[in-house]
Amino acid sequence: MADFCLDNGEGSGVLLSGGMDSSLVTAMAVRGNARVKTFNVRFPGYGHYDETEHARLVARHFGTEHIELDAAEARPELLLSLARQFDEPIVDSSMIPMSLLCQVVRQHCTVALGGDGGDELFGGYTRYQRLARFQRYAGWIPYIARRAIAAVATVALPVGIKGRNWLQASGVDFACGVPLVASYFDRPTRMRLLDGTAGMWPLVAEEIWRESIRPEGDLGDLVERATRADFRLYLAEDILVKVDRASMLHSLEVRAPFLDYRIIEFAFGKVPPWFKVDTRKRKILLKRLAARVLPAGFDMERKQGFSIPLGSWLRSGSWHNFFREVLLDAEDSLFDRRYLEHLLDGQARGRSNSERLFAIVLFELWRRIYKVQL
Repeated sequence: MADFCLDNGEGSGVLLSGGMDSSLVTAMAVRGNARVKTFNVRFPGYGHYDETEHARLVARHFGTEHIELDAAEARPELLLSLARQFDEPIVDSSMIPMSLLCQVVRQHCTVALGGDGGDELFGGYTRYQRLARFQRYAGWIPYIARRAIAAVATVALPVGIKGRNWLQASGVDFACGVPLVASYFDRPTRMRLLDGTAGMWPLVAEEIWRESIRPEGDLGDLVERATRADFRLYLAEDILVKVDRASMLHSLEVRAPFLDYRIIEFAFGKVPPWFKVDTRKRKILLKRLAARVLPAGFDMERKQGFSIPLGSWLRSGSWHNFFREVLLDAEDSLFDRRYLEHLLDGQARGRSNSERLFAIVLFELWRRIYKVQL
């Protein structure tokens, strides 16, 4: 990664999650600027989500001025301003900590650096490892049998059950397709949400997905197809939108050094798939760089996305009450009330429906704020 420097008179700012990508950005930033400030969001009491100690390790190693934000202060009413700012529904609850973090960063800097793009370019998501295993082991099962397994999982397993998406993914042709393992609303779920009006709306998401990955269909490696699909779709239409609109809400500019065109050309043109991900390891090339520049105690194998403990927040208290009010009190809601209650009940029983519920809540808030009639 090339050296870079930002100095607007206030010093450089880096959004330091404690993960590998933002830590590498910090390592490069201190080479060009002695006054680097790093910023991190804390989740006290939620150890799985709290990367505070990892970020502190990197900040101490590079001698940055480290500033932390306590996300326990987040209130559900924040979604009202976010629904207005984002100007469209989006399924990504990490807009909450991103907005809170940008608000703090703007008090110190007008421009900051982030680590976005590293996962898509160099194979950082854990699902890429699973896809590599899928291609190696599930490929032994005849395609017609895998399609039958996927069909049974779709009908028999409740939404939110762990492993359901991966069983559905087994029905994809690994020779040319890309499993949609991060789907929150498959076709049957959307039909149940729109009970009574489903026939009015064409359910075309899967066709759009297949069409979007078709240009890369000649690539023989499943993981390489997946990284390129994520780069074109997930990164461009979710992550970068989230960062741009959350930062602009607070008049902060966030730049992504990994998205320098030379790094993109290098990652997709010169780095072979086996040097990114295999069945046992992720981010193989970047880990070699990290071993040279990051502190000795840095955990190379840890992967925690920039997310919030939304599932825990929805068990009780203000977030629980806010979500139920938005979802169930609207008289003109497009969605079937019984199925909304089904999703809420599933979340209370331990299923992973928090992001689905977040998506519907944000959609409802966006629709009401902009008086959208469908």
